[in-house]
Amino acid sequence: MTLGPIFTEPHQNAVETYSKKPSDCSTDELKAFEGLVLKGGEVSAVGLPGRIRRAKLLVFSREGDRLIGVAAIKKPGEDYQSRTAAKSKLDLPKELWPYELGWVFLEEDARGKRLSHALVACALDGLCTALFATSRAENNSMHAALTRAGFKQEGECYPSDHHAGWMVVFRRRKPLEDKEDLERTYN
Repeated sequence: MTLGPIFTEPHQNAVETYSKKPSDCSTDELKAFEGLVLKGGEVSAVGLPGRIRRAKLLVFSREGDRLIGVAAIKKPGEDYQSRTAAKSKLDLPKELWPYELGWVFLEEDARGKRLSHALVACALDGLCTALFATSRAENNSMHAALTRAGFKQEGECYPSDHHAGWMVVFRRRKPLEDKEDLERTYN
């Protein structure tokens, strides 16, 4: 098993952020990941374990033994991707936008510490393709993390299927060129 990059936040108490392929995760890790995704309130539980296992990459942030944050590079289903494209009035063909950065969630007490930036950086490390992300329209912290990673908000706001608010789409057309660009962006 090979872990992805480990991002340690020096100003935090031993917070480590790392990535793993779903096939390299234990059953307990997959369940813990699923639990935090559901806690975010944006995702249906129906079929979620299968979608998690089909993801390209899972990202975990831990403070000691406690899981405090997650993210993933998802392989979105065509139906979901088509609905997102239609609602946001964007063109999101699978051959051009094969992945989605998603399921980004931090426990309440871990927010406001820029840990979403580490989750995003870890998820994107080495990924050389265009991808999209969705976010609650009012989630300015997530918007900042996405913008720093080269995403741009595009399309129209649309109503969420899971809460009373609105959603927005961000797309990243060109990944950051090299590891130095990534380090400059997040340091």
